[in-house]
Amino acid sequence: MESTKLTAFQLRAARTAVRMSIIELSSVVRISKSTLIRIEKTDDFDYPKCHPSNLKLLNDFYKSKGVEFLGTQAIYLMTQEEKNKFRK
Repeated sequence: MESTKLTAFQLRAARTAVRMSIIELSSVVRISKSTLIRIEKTDDFDYPKCHPSNLKLLNDFYKSKGVEFLGTQAIYLMTQEEKNKFRK
């Protein structure tokens, strides 16, 4: 499995962008609340220490919601048109 490199900053920004609490996100992606809290408490531009499958789950979920990760310091929110193209 390809390694997913996401920083804590990007993961917090993505969750904020999709307007979900940690409890809601935990329920949807099936990662424990305590693991999500630990991941998000990592220093801003550091890579969280967690199982790669958890980062893949988060990346896939956020991508399905129209969030793209750019480098290590940014996210991009897709337009509705871009989301529709992605889903096809």
